[in-house]
Amino acid sequence: MINIRRVLVATDFSEIADGALDYGRALAEHFGGTLHVLHVADVLQPIAVGVEGYFADVSDLQREVDEAARQQLDACLARKGISAGITVPVVLTSPMVAQTIVDYASEQQIDVVVVGTHGRGGHGQRRRTGGAHGGMPGADGSWPGTGAPCDQAPDGGSD
Repeated sequence: MINIRRVLVATDFSEIADGALDYGRALAEHFGGTLHVLHVADVLQPIAVGVEGYFADVSDLQREVDEAARQQLDACLARKGISAGITVPVVLTSPMVAQTIVDYASEQQIDVVVVGTHGRGGHGQRRRTGGAHGGMPGADGSWPGTGAPCDQAPDGGSD
């Protein structure tokens, strides 16, 4: 039997990531696990100012970016009605988003990582990668959030 205790959803606050958050939440609730929601904030690069090669200190601005990301994550979870009891909201700063997600998942011993994708490979690709409608059909045999049968693409076409 599958035992999923820790689910990680990586979010960039897009509509597609919002769908991944719904799916990750459902997995965590179904298995009685913990939902980790991770946003990787951009690293601001120092910029040269003037002709003398002076580089502006962006550390205060970086703190503001990080705090804004934390507030946006908290607002997203509140809007979705996701309680802090089973949820671990995390904001990390890194220029390497994918590697940061993998490192976090490894460090926290995450069982399942859920991310959204634009599904550029078609609906069959979405099933394998966990795209906008999740990677697996729901318990009732339909695509999560759409009601479309799993043998039919969520847009009504065939897979």
